[in-house]
Amino acid sequence: PLAPWPLGPSTPAASFDFQYGLLRKDAAFCANSLMAAVQAVPVCWWVAVEYMHVPGGDPFALAGAPHTSWQSFVVGVQLGFTLVDCVYLALNWEGDTLYALHHVFVLLYEGSVVWIGRGAWSVLLFMFFGEITSPVQQVWFISRRLKKGRPGAERVFNIMSPIYTVLYLLVRSVVGPPILGYMTYKAWQDHELPLLVRVIWLVCFVTGYLGSQAWSLMLARGFWKHLGKRRTAASAAKAEAGDGQGAAEPPPQGSSDGSGRGAAAAAGSSDGGATRRRRKVRVE
Repeated sequence: PLAPWPLGPSTPAASFDFQYGLLRKDAAFCANSLMAAVQAVPVCWWVAVEYMHVPGGDPFALAGAPHTSWQSFVVGVQLGFTLVDCVYLALNWEGDTLYALHHVFVLLYEGSVVWIGRGAWSVLLFMFFGEITSPVQQVWFISRRLKKGRPGAERVFNIMSPIYTVLYLLVRSVVGPPILGYMTYKAWQDHELPLLVRVIWLVCFVTGYLGSQAWSLMLARGFWKHLGKRRTAASAAKAEAGDGQGAAEPPPQGSSDGSGRGAAAAAGSSDGGATRRRRKVRVE
């Protein structure tokens, strides 16, 4: 039988810290990130499959269309994950206001879609462009969080940083904006949607665009700063290795560190030998 967990401060958090070397907040962060990475894979697959079955192959024409049962299921799954993420942020608040506002707008948008039963295709497209980078992003998040004092995590972070930066900028700042912008325009033009809903969607879409571009800018700046730190560290290590190699080499004969005195002593010894030989010759 399982013994009940003690309620004292030593467990279970301290026990987890002792066994795995992670604080409870770091463990919660890693668990939430892994959940996000796992959740993104089926969601993106579902969206791709749904796109292949769009009547006429034009999902933009369905921006505000009524849901199918399958679309309702996918949007419901995404809304449930958003709620779980909001609960995690509330229980593990670390002051990331921008990330929290992002979740508030996503929750408002997805909730309105579920409420009126229309607009699933706009959610599906936004989900795809939002989640397609998630597996790489979550690995980067975890390695960045754990890299201090952990060489393995730091190596993963150094490897993933250029991959994640390029992928995120490509999806969120190059490919995504024109496609999602056109979807926003088509949804606004659908007058079968209530005006209040269209206003909510427009506000959420625009803030989502701006938030993505703000994160892209911070990501690019952070990556450039990270490269600068790595170059500085590599130069310092190279200079230190050069100094150490120079100190290990024996000084040349005749230098000022005492070898000159040795040479002079040797020369003096040689002169003394010659003098003794001359004295011996005179005696003979």
